[in-house]
Amino acid sequence: MNKIGFNLGLSKGGPSNFIRRLKISLRDQNLLKTSFFFDPTIDFFLCTNQSFFNLWHKKLILRVDGVPYKRFLVTKKLNNQNKKYNNHLNKSKGIIFQSHFSKKIYYKFFCIDKRIPNKVIYNGVNLKRFSQNGINLRKKLGIKKNDIVFIASANYRNENKRLNLLIECFNKFKYGNKKIFLVILGNVNENLNIKTIKNDKIIFTGKIDSDKLAYWYRTGDALLHFTYIDWCPNSVIEAIACGLPVLTTNLGGTNELINITNCGLVVKADSKKKLSSIEPNSPPAANINKILQGMKKILKNKNKILQKRDLKKIDIDYVSREYTSFIKKISKNIN
Repeated sequence: MNKIGFNLGLSKGGPSNFIRRLKISLRDQNLLKTSFFFDPTIDFFLCTNQSFFNLWHKKLILRVDGVPYKRFLVTKKLNNQNKKYNNHLNKSKGIIFQSHFSKKIYYKFFCIDKRIPNKVIYNGVNLKRFSQNGINLRKKLGIKKNDIVFIASANYRNENKRLNLLIECFNKFKYGNKKIFLVILGNVNENLNIKTIKNDKIIFTGKIDSDKLAYWYRTGDALLHFTYIDWCPNSVIEAIACGLPVLTTNLGGTNELINITNCGLVVKADSKKKLSSIEPNSPPAANINKILQGMKKILKNKNKILQKRDLKKIDIDYVSREYTSFIKKISKNIN
């Protein structure tokens, strides 16, 4: 059985949360032996963008996150940071992409040896921890059963997350005589210029511990995710697992999660742009009317959507088996 070394001391965020979930699932299912990168007996080092310190020069499998960028997503003349990633990509024995969108971006802007095995494997969650059944926080928040609650969840560190668009759409949204709330999960960068009117129906929670996230998701009726460019957001996967249909726009990798789970709607609110001209920190204006129509539609069809929901490919145990299959295939070809 192959032994896989993982990064140690990753920052607290989406990639780190996923890697921890993956490691636990591999161990619990007895699929692969797991350790850390500094273990000299490992066979492979499963590395993310966040760490390339390959202490023992072990065979590298690279699980890529988003493409590094400054002002533009990427440029034809790669900056020094991207050059470093390019070198590691071509030293790897295999590459795992989070979405087909991510794969498309990498192969467009990096000079990757096409002989290197690669596979698209979406992120996943523990479906026992993230479930439709369990505690919600409506009573604690003073929200009645028949009130409507939209959830949004991200680390709002830059304009790419489009927090202002989210708030603008919420402020314009009406649904009969229903009382409507917006709960915004996650840290909000104090440097962001949030343009919002005073509204006691908007609740900012700040950072939520991962073991309490499911409570918050189950409080809502739907998740709104309007990030301009996203690869495979864990927050969307978590929300779907907790029974929230997701409304998103048509750019990036998020819509792939809607397709594989049948749990949400993709509104064509964004104009398609050439990948080379995308500026994540200066997202264009989206079609708000289309988003408002989507918000009504997702509420109206929530029950029908949930009846067709398919969680197979976002189950962390399924995901870990996909990783195992890929790693074993690489190992067999090497040997």
